[in-house]
Amino acid sequence: MRQAPPLVFSVPSGNFGDLMGAVLARQMGLPVRRLIVAVNANDAFPRFLAGGRYLDAGNHLAPLVGTFVNRAVGPYAWAYWTMIFCNVVSPQLFWIKKCRTSIPILFTLSIVVNIGMWFERFVIIVTSLHRDFLPSAWGYFRPTMWDVSCLLGSFGLFFTMFCLFVRFVPMVATAEVKTVLPQADPHHEAGPERAALRAQPAAAEGVS
Repeated sequence: MRQAPPLVFSVPSGNFGDLMGAVLARQMGLPVRRLIVAVNANDAFPRFLAGGRYLDAGNHLAPLVGTFVNRAVGPYAWAYWTMIFCNVVSPQLFWIKKCRTSIPILFTLSIVVNIGMWFERFVIIVTSLHRDFLPSAWGYFRPTMWDVSCLLGSFGLFFTMFCLFVRFVPMVATAEVKTVLPQADPHHEAGPERAALRAQPAAAEGVS
């Protein structure tokens, strides 16, 4: 098998979760040559790494702090703290063995985390747009009937495609796949003595 060439990942500074995935992939053996964190004019974080102070180019408090404060205590604080509860607080239940070994609790928490991920997109999009550069353009987003219809339609389309997938694509349990892999054999990387043991039954069948 031909070895793949080393990869170079360039990740925007707002996607450090993806960057961490690339770091873990390199630790697991993926040929990664370089990891690049890209920034634009909003370079408060590199300045923080370089000088230890969270300041912008004008030596003022970085505007991102104001954005965070607006999300935490502003008019959309309910959405922000719902996101924090669903994505940060609720998974802490997995520290309890009874919670992480219970199918009903796992299913419930998976739905809670999905709700939190939806609220994350809501917080990113809505709270970033409701305060424009001019205060005269500030406002509060209230979804119209068409907004709600598009949201429900996206859910309906997803469940339709999901049901079609379940109906026409064969479902294979991961646990069943693992048992047929060579790694499932605890001696699959053993030395010549293991190969000799495997050859003995075949030799016995040939003699008989």
